Amino acid sequence: MNRLQVEAKALELVDRVRAGRAIEYDHVELKGEWVDPVRAARRLAAHANTARGEPIIWLIGVDERDGVKKINDANMAAWWPAVQQQFDQLAPSLLHHLVVPIDGDQITVLVWDTSAFPYVVRNPVYGQPGAGPVQLEVPWREGANTRSARREDLVRMLAPIQLQPSLEIRSAALYFLGAEPGPLLRLHAHVYIVPGLNTRMVFPFHQCEAIIRDAGNQEIVMQDLVVGAAQRLLMPERGPRSVTILASEWEVVVDGPGMVFVRAEAPEPSSLELPAVLTLRFGAAGMNAPAVITAALHRVNNEGNMIARMTMSSEKTDGSV
Repeated sequence: MNRLQVEAKALELVDRVRAGRAIEYDHVELKGEWVDPVRAARRLAAHANTARGEPIIWLIGVDERDGVKKINDANMAAWWPAVQQQFDQLAPSLLHHLVVPIDGDQITVLVWDTSAFPYVVRNPVYGQPGAGPVQLEVPWREGANTRSARREDLVRMLAPIQLQPSLEIRSAALYFLGAEPGPLLRLHAHVYIVPGLNTRMVFPFHQCEAIIRDAGNQEIVMQDLVVGAAQRLLMPERGPRSVTILASEWEVVVDGPGMVFVRAEAPEPSSLELPAVLTLRFGAAGMNAPAVITAALHRVNNEGNMIARMTMSSEKTDGSV
């Protein structure tokens, strides 16, 4: 979701609360006030684990019973690092932090990416007298409550990961193109896919996504995304596109390891601060969460319409890191 979509979703949720309608979205959490970092980390980990890769949204300053409450925006520069410190190794990635004005009040909207699940938090009393031997916990969300995950929860969470495809971005580039009705930003990328458990996987285009986030935190959701079997451009006589990739107008079918190309476009932004980060999400039919991979795109000079591309570790850039 881009910034405008997040704000629109937040306003929709507030309207539901004010109308007395229940919030029945598993990926949404309402908080009437800010939660201290230790409790927030455990609650966030539980929410992220049960989301299993889908983005989650917290609305701070909204209570399902009392509606919008007058609170101040917390000092995120201090609160979020304190929350992250409670995680073992990795916390969910904060995608958006918005302050949304509503009828003279304001709420804070936080959106997290949970694709790196499972998430583990530290026991805050570990090492203290009488605290016991438990050092880490995998929290789990059940309704409105947070508890430790059971074995069955871990099986439900981790079993789908075996089916997740492995993605490797082999090349990626951005171009500015003059076109009607207006100039375009175009993405070209090549991705090597290894399907999970080497089973056939179908990727509908409407479940695939390409997002560019520039150095100024501007998010560009690419449109008209198409995935197909990659073709050798320089020496096509060496063989067919692929023996494992089959593409149609609506989806791409992967029967085994193979290379695909990705093409997507968006209206040319008024500005684009480089370097940027490309995020690709491949959602397979029947899978709960998409496979996600990112790559850094660095500025290039004197490359025609190309403005940025991914560089391999052995290549030199113009100094952007």
